[in-house]
Amino acid sequence: MFFPVWWWSAPAVLKGWIDRVWNYGWAYGDRTYPHRRVWMIGIAGVTEAAYRKRGYDEAMRVQLEVGVLEFCGIADRRFELLYGATESPEQASAVVASAARLGMQY
Repeated sequence: MFFPVWWWSAPAVLKGWIDRVWNYGWAYGDRTYPHRRVWMIGIAGVTEAAYRKRGYDEAMRVQLEVGVLEFCGIADRRFELLYGATESPEQASAVVASAARLGMQY
């Protein structure tokens, strides 16, 4: 899942989809999520330093990787943030290139 970071989380449409579809008996509880691998890649507008200053990166990792992916029993899980997408055209291009590399690794 690639998504823009909104208010230090996944967009409401993605979070709502997880809340409604990844429910008890399908993604957790009696059964776990039916796929072994899920990666979440957030595209952040500002710099890594801005996220780390207040711990936003760690808060997102705990919420999404631990609170969603690990809770659902996903063995091969990964959460990444790609920073600085709105800092400059060059940085936006670097973010796109990083996203492409991650997609190829999946």
